[in-house]
Amino acid sequence: MKNALVIGQGLVGQAVSSELAEKGFTVASTVTNEVPELGWIGLDLTQRSSVLAVISSVRPDIVVNTGQVSSFARCEEAPDRAREVNVTGAENLVRALESVNSTARLVQLSSVSVLEDTPNAKECDAPSPNSLYGETLLKAESIVQESDLETTVLRSTHIFGPWKKRKRNERFYDLILGQKLNSKIVNNTEMNPVGIDDVARAISFLVNQAAGIYHISGDETLSHFDFVNLVAKTNRLAQIGDDQAHTRSGGNGLISTLDSGLLRSLGFNPHTLRSRLQEYAV
Repeated sequence: MKNALVIGQGLVGQAVSSELAEKGFTVASTVTNEVPELGWIGLDLTQRSSVLAVISSVRPDIVVNTGQVSSFARCEEAPDRAREVNVTGAENLVRALESVNSTARLVQLSSVSVLEDTPNAKECDAPSPNSLYGETLLKAESIVQESDLETTVLRSTHIFGPWKKRKRNERFYDLILGQKLNSKIVNNTEMNPVGIDDVARAISFLVNQAAGIYHISGDETLSHFDFVNLVAKTNRLAQIGDDQAHTRSGGNGLISTLDSGLLRSLGFNPHTLRSRLQEYAV
C-alpha cells in the first residue's frame, strides 16, 4: 500500500484526502495546527524543519500541496504571509523532499489566477497573473517544476462543492451564497466552475500520468451572477434579482476560464456543472 501526504485540509485538501483513501492509499493529512480528533497532523509549511520532520516520518509516495493562502483578499491584506505560505512553503516542500532523496510524485495545486483574462487558457499560454495571489502561485509553480522531482501542476477554475469534514453541517448553497444575498454580485465575469470531487478525482488520476501542467474546468461558461442564481435555483431558493447585479466597468479579472482539453484527451472527463449541482443540492 502506498503512502500519500496531503498538505492543507481546506475544501480541496479534504476532498483529495478522501479520494486517495478510497483508492487504497494510506493518507496522512496535515494542517498548520494539529487536530487529533480528525487525525490531522500538524505541519507548518513556512518552517522547513517542520516540513522535513513530516516528510521523514510519512515517507510519502505522493505529496499533494493544497496548503495555500487561497483568498485574493487575504493575500492583499497580508502580502508577506501570502508569499511565505505560497512561495516559501512550496520551496520548503521541494527542498525537504530532495534532502531525503524522495522519489515521490509532487502535485502542486494552482489556479486560473496565473492566467487571468486569457479566455479558455491552455497549458501552453503565457502566464499573466494580475493579482498577488496569482503571482505567488506562479512562483510556486516555477519552484516545483524546476526541481529534480517528478511533479504535476494542476490549475483549476473556480471550485465549488461541500466540505467533507469541517463545516459538514453546512449546506452546500450556504458555502456558495453565504452573505451574497445581501450584496452585489458581478454579472460580467466569465468563469467555467468545476466541482470539488472532479478536482480530487483529477489529482488521483494524474499521479499515474506524465509529469507536467494540466488544466481542469467545467463544461459551462457563465458569470458569477448567473452561477449564484443557478445554485439557488437548483436548491429551490429565491434567486437574486437584477437589482443586486453589479457590472464591473473595467480592470482585471473579468475572464477566468481554462481549457481542459489536454486532461480530457487522456480520458478524464469531469461531470457536467448541472449534474454536480444536483448531486450537491440539499
